[in-house]
Amino acid sequence: KWFISAYRMKPIGARKPFNPVLGEVFHCVFPPMGCDGSATANGGSYVPPAAPATKAAKNKSSPQLSATARPPTGTSNSLRDGLEFIAEQVSHHPPVSALFARYKDQIELFGVYHPKSKLVSLNCAASIAAGNMILKINATNDRFHITWPSFFATGIVKGDPRLEIGGTVTITDMDTGIYAKVDFLRKGWLGGEFDKMECQIYSADKQPTEFKFEGTWFDVISESATKAVFHDPKVIAHLAPRPKVVETPNHPKQSRGLWKDLTIFVREGDEKGAGASKHKVENAQRAERKQMAADGKEFTPEFFRFVPPKNKSGKKSNASATAIDEPLNTATVLSPEEDAKEALDGALGFKAASDEDRYDAKNWKFVGHRVLVGDQ
Repeated sequence: KWFISAYRMKPIGARKPFNPVLGEVFHCVFPPMGCDGSATANGGSYVPPAAPATKAAKNKSSPQLSATARPPTGTSNSLRDGLEFIAEQVSHHPPVSALFARYKDQIELFGVYHPKSKLVSLNCAASIAAGNMILKINATNDRFHITWPSFFATGIVKGDPRLEIGGTVTITDMDTGIYAKVDFLRKGWLGGEFDKMECQIYSADKQPTEFKFEGTWFDVISESATKAVFHDPKVIAHLAPRPKVVETPNHPKQSRGLWKDLTIFVREGDEKGAGASKHKVENAQRAERKQMAADGKEFTPEFFRFVPPKNKSGKKSNASATAIDEPLNTATVLSPEEDAKEALDGALGFKAASDEDRYDAKNWKFVGHRVLVGDQ
């Protein structure tokens, strides 16, 4: 129910995507209902206040991110209990996004997403998803491994453009092996309906249980046998606060600022202006990558580190376990030199790694915890 509740908003038509650029960052907070920030729960942006001088002085010796990439420090008591989310484009070729979310100290989510383009037919293109997420519930030490669905854009040549979700998602309890198989069903050529979904729960020995559900993925989901309503997004829609974008004025690649002009053109229906704006951002990205190659520099993410699953001796490293299991408030503090070396080792390790390792969330470590609300 928690998983499918995230898919309650049906996309409107199919448009050209906002292709994330290398190093792009999106950071937001979902405030809890009833907190001081709920007055703007239906829109607006939350900007963390500056850190108190005493706090800043106390952290003076701590390593800092570069001045052009670190969001302003500070915290807000009213939003400490909110759910925080941060994502960064950690690679361009191949395109890879790393993400992290946290609710207090209770829930943490690590994820990696890699879309692979595929032409299904002359009238259909697909974004086939690779990667996964690992959800940790700290109070119970439960951990769940979750895969991604894929997306299909139809009506490219003929018919009305439409975006469909398709493919199979698995949600696996990493301790017991019990898992859910969620099938997003696409409409067939000769029949069927759009946007249908089926879910079957399996035991650890891969036998189907009596728990099976079906329905429309953005609407009502019912138990298959009894037809009793299992999930109705309309019941909870009014409870979900709008996220507050955490503004990062010193960051040159925050999503809202980077794509501001394009967003305006898209909302106005100006496809020519949208295309020109999109090309402007992408051309600047190409020039930047070309200059980095000429200077012999490797891109290193600000908020995430790739942790190769094997060390130089070929033995399994425990670093990937640490990336998921180490509590953020006890994470090792590195000097600027040590941090730079770790970042470069991660970048080189990513280039040498297999696709299977690159797109596995357990091989990525979140290192931006000091910039999240509540960690100041």
